[in-house]
Parts: sequence; structure tokens; C-alpha cells
Amino acid sequence: MEDAEALAVGRATGAGVALPQATTEATSERRPERKRLMGVLGYPLARMSADAASPMDKTLAATDKDATPRFLGLTLGLTLAAFVAMIVYWSIWFFVNREWLANSTAPSYYVFENSFPAADGWLTVGCAFAAWALYRRKASALFWLLVGGSSSIYLGLMDVLFDLENGIYLAPKGDWGAVATEVAINVYALGVGAWALWFGWRHRRWFMARG
Repeated sequence: MEDAEALAVGRATGAGVALPQATTEATSERRPERKRLMGVLGYPLARMSADAASPMDKTLAATDKDATPRFLGLTLGLTLAAFVAMIVYWSIWFFVNREWLANSTAPSYYVFENSFPAADGWLTVGCAFAAWALYRRKASALFWLLVGGSSSIYLGLMDVLFDLENGIYLAPKGDWGAVATEVAINVYALGVGAWALWFGWRHRRWFMARG
């Protein structure tokens, strides 16, 4: 009764009223219970938020880590192999015996093949720099992987289309060994090019963090 009267007087005068000691103690006792309840609810809510993250978010978060990307060594080996293969191929074509590599005796075939050295030279440069940057874990590896990958696919598609339009895969010279070499070159150019693009873009955040 006295508390009610004090509260009424306080409201009338605008003065603050001290709550009874029992009420204050009860409030203090409830605070730890609220904290424990929030702690119990907090874990499921955080887990639900993490589970709701999209696969892309999880992928990018994983790539941000400092761990070396999986298959980096394989990618380095593929780019080095492409570099060496182009050096060997054009060395044989110009300085040894191009008949080992030629799939046709048609003049148009030799004209077509002789138009490739400049573009293949650029691809060779891209492979060399990509391999070096991968080995040194440099951010520039992303750039050179995209350069080399796109160049390889472009040149591979040109080669495949010419071969299809001119019956190169049918061994016009009767040399199926040369055809097998041509098919291997086409598959490697398209396959490694696609791999370089995928690997570089998949791990772009890791490469950019090296800068």
C-alpha cells in the first residue's frame, strides 16, 4: 500500500521513485537467465545463417584462405608441357623435317600452317609467364592463365575447323600417325585452354591476394 502511494506521489510530482528492494533483486536474477537463453538460441540462429549461405559464397570463402589451391602443381605442369611442345613442334617444322608433322600435301595446308607461328609465339609467351608466375605464387598468374587459356582455345578451334573442312582427319596422305599427332594437339589445345580458364577464374581471389 505504501509502495502504491509512493508511486502515485512520484507520478504526480514528476520525481523518480525508488523501486522496492525485492523487485530489484528479482530483475537482477532474471538477467543471467536471459543471457543463457540468448546463448542457447544464438548457436542455432548462427548455424541457420551459415547453412543458408549459397554454394558460391562458400566457394569464395574457401578460396580466400591462404592454403595453396588444389591442382596448382598440375596446372603448372600443363603450362610447361604446352610451352615445350610448341617449341619442339615449330623447331621440327622449320629446322628438321616438316613432313613428319604434315597431314596433307595440298599447298593450302602449308599456307595455313605457316600462318600460325606468330599466334603460337604469343601463346608460348603466355604459357612461359603463366608457368613462372604459378611457380612463384604471383598474382600475375591469373592474368597469364586467362591469356594463355583463351589463346589456346581460339587457336585450337581454328585448327579443328580447318581439319574438318579439308578432310585432314581422314588421313589424305595415308599417314594415320600424323593424324593421331594432329588430334592430340587439338585435344591438348582445347582441353588445357579450358582448364587454364577454369583454374584461374576459380581461384581468382587467391591469386589477387598474392598481389
